[in-house]
Amino acid sequence: MRKLLAVVCVSAGIAAMLCAVGEEAKCLVSAVESNEHRITARDSWNGFDRRVFEFRGCEAWIVAPKAEAEGRPWAWIMEWPNAFAKRTGSVALLKAGYHVVTLRPGHYENGKFVSQPGNMNNRRLCESREFQKYLVDELHFASKANLIGMSWGGFYSVRYAGTYPDAVSRIYLDAPLLDFSTLVGKERCGLDEKYGIDVKTYVGKDGPRQPVNMYAPIAKAGIPILLLYGGVDTTVPPRENCIRFANAFKAAGGDIEIVARGSYGHHPHGLEINEQQKFVDFFSGKNSK
Repeated sequence: MRKLLAVVCVSAGIAAMLCAVGEEAKCLVSAVESNEHRITARDSWNGFDRRVFEFRGCEAWIVAPKAEAEGRPWAWIMEWPNAFAKRTGSVALLKAGYHVVTLRPGHYENGKFVSQPGNMNNRRLCESREFQKYLVDELHFASKANLIGMSWGGFYSVRYAGTYPDAVSRIYLDAPLLDFSTLVGKERCGLDEKYGIDVKTYVGKDGPRQPVNMYAPIAKAGIPILLLYGGVDTTVPPRENCIRFANAFKAAGGDIEIVARGSYGHHPHGLEINEQQKFVDFFSGKNSK
């Protein structure tokens, strides 16, 4: 069985190295520039070894399984990494040998990370793509990402997969925000400032930049989707967001499984603890048609 640890190299120009420890120990990553990928924390996340490091000014996490699955598969929590982890498959996937990662936007002040609400504008798309390339090229993760998109993370997942369909394997969407015109009041007014989104380019229901309308390249690429939503969700109304997207995705030939929880609202995300195997089966392809 392999375990992951971080080894900090002190020689000039060398940064942290994640190494696999076993009979045939192999480094997961060769030396990287210390000023580019500075490790800021080594701790435990839900009982698993986590490394936090700086990536292009953002904060990146890698949580390692106790024994990794063949091919080094991984899941990417696109937003809210600490929310409902035991209900949304993250912990179950770690137990099944997947790595779990996230990339949090923000900036560093005096060596301390200051987070800010995420977005998936063009700059963030490029940062996210570079992060995946780093995981694949340097850490030898599986070439395609499995995305976990809760609420706003659903928008990020659809936008990322719609832009880079060849980089994504499967997507789990949970009460995803896909139609910004359904937001009201303070939620809608804060889009420009908090999320870097130009509201005028998104609010039209038929706008091509609305995530609800970005289904075609995902369906064409054959990326399966698992979609969960609450039937009485008033924060992200399912008819305008989830159901509309699902119908269009299916009409375009997309493979989607829908789990409608009739009595649930926007929270809690995920499934009950005794139902977590569903996420493992989905991402491993065991429940494929």
